[in-house]
Amino acid sequence: MKTEAIGLNFADVYRRRGDYHLEGKPPYIAGYEAAGVIESIAGDSDLRVGDRVGFADAPHANAERVAVAIEKLIPLPDDITAEVAAAVLLQGLTAQYLVTDSHALRAGETALVHAAAGGVGLLLVQLAKARGVRVLGLTSSPEKARSALQHGADAIALYSEEWPTVAREFSPGGVDVVLRLGRHDAPRQLRRGTNRRTRGLLWDGGRQSSTHRSPHAHGHLEVADGRRPLERPS
Repeated sequence: MKTEAIGLNFADVYRRRGDYHLEGKPPYIAGYEAAGVIESIAGDSDLRVGDRVGFADAPHANAERVAVAIEKLIPLPDDITAEVAAAVLLQGLTAQYLVTDSHALRAGETALVHAAAGGVGLLLVQLAKARGVRVLGLTSSPEKARSALQHGADAIALYSEEWPTVAREFSPGGVDVVLRLGRHDAPRQLRRGTNRRTRGLLWDGGRQSSTHRSPHAHGHLEVADGRRPLERPS
């Protein structure tokens, strides 16, 4: 694939720091997300030379040409530019996974979205609203609060406020899902009673944890109304 745009995410910084695995041997070719045009194909595929495609979570993206496994390639619609695709794929796939697989959001549910004005956060707000979910977003500044509201959040609270009180007022019976993004102390927040229902979801820097009754539960999480099994889905 000939690259036309290359994505940059926090995961790339983590890899350069040594926190995440890097494919290959030094000197490394960085990058795991890009978009461009297929120049040649080896193997059977519905894709053709000249097709516009993007990929995420495949190594060596920071190059003019990249060899990518066919199953990693995603065809791009004509109205999606390479720049948009390279910027949104990893965050978009993360958000899509959270609202469909980790916990399939349903109309009428309520969600508490941390860092609601961030890259993944804004996508989560929009995907949740498209599914008929009421969304309370948490942000660190009034400017970010306006951005989250413009993207569909029903209400916003600032981290500098007593936001657990706002959350309880937003959903007196407890929210159905807590989507935690960033460095905020979600377990402590759960203990303070922001999520009192039988299921919630936590997301921490790419690591997913859901709290619900499951045969695959690992340990327990102390929350406001007792102990609940803690699961880490793979």
